[in-house]
Amino acid sequence: MANIKSTDYANPPLCIGDNEFETAVVTVAANTTLKKGTVLIRQSSGKFAVVVVTPGTPPTSTLAADAGVAILVEDLTNATGSSADSNVRVMIAGKVNRNLLNAAGEPLTNDECDILRSQAIIAIPVTEV
Repeated sequence: MANIKSTDYANPPLCIGDNEFETAVVTVAANTTLKKGTVLIRQSSGKFAVVVVTPGTPPTSTLAADAGVAILVEDLTNATGSSADSNVRVMIAGKVNRNLLNAAGEPLTNDECDILRSQAIIAIPVTEV
């Protein structure tokens, strides 16, 4: 009997190979949902947080200044009225679907993908046919 692989194109995979994960604490703002594929940076406290975008300053400057980068691999919601920490698994290395990545809700630029590559996260554009 032949093996048949089926693909759910409505929900493409984020992680596409050679991935490494870590259990981490992620700080989530009040009444916020972080989407799968959100780029996170490690703060001095050791916790991860969303890349902060300052108007007029690209996220690249924040990513380049930080040593630790991770990717959220599942949606994470904080429905409370205040900021909260959650324990989740984050991807710290490997190949990912670039189409699903975001920095503060915005698609990643080529420069940002280069920064991820320097951190062992390879963002590959995936085209579904």
